[in-house]
Amino acid sequence: MLIKGQEVNNIKLGNTLSSDQLVAEKFDYMLSNPPFG
Repeated sequence: MLIKGQEVNNIKLGNTLSSDQLVAEKFDYMLSNPPFG
């Protein structure tokens, strides 16, 4: 899911639990799609 106005380059492929590709980023909210999140 992309929020309107955000860059497509912000999409990262992989598992954030085993290989965090956004280590320097801090987030206040997370959206998930059960049962996958």
